[in-house]
Amino acid sequence: MRQNPKGNGMVKNKNQLKPLAVLVMIHLLIIGSGCVHLTASPDPKHTLRQRVSAAWQARVNGDWDLIYDIAASNYKKHVTRKQHLRQSHQFIEKFNIADLQIFPDERRAKATVQFDIRSMGFLIPNAQIQENWVLEKGVWFLDLPVSKGSPFDSHK
Repeated sequence: MRQNPKGNGMVKNKNQLKPLAVLVMIHLLIIGSGCVHLTASPDPKHTLRQRVSAAWQARVNGDWDLIYDIAASNYKKHVTRKQHLRQSHQFIEKFNIADLQIFPDERRAKATVQFDIRSMGFLIPNAQIQENWVLEKGVWFLDLPVSKGSPFDSHK
């Protein structure tokens, strides 16, 4: 520090302020890097896992309305909610997402799920299924197959 020539206080040397400025910048970078996760786009595999889990938890809970909501638009074009709810549904006791694979186009995925199912009073453990999922408007939807119907169905 040196005396201000005008006599109104002390003046700091500019070189003494540089280390302080560097420390402030480092501090801001550290704080800012901690917030990167708030602006980065979510991991597609993580969001897919959440949707698959929600669909299977809905099956465990017997919430077939939610399964319809999670179904892809192609299924909904061919199957009404009422038709969907009339279909026979499984009694799932528990599930485990064994594998998730997002295809290179990043718009389609395959989920392998292991589950225990109860049928006619008997527990069938460790059943496994592969489901197709599609990305529509940035959200993963279950690509349920559209039934072609029975040859005995009446055609309109």
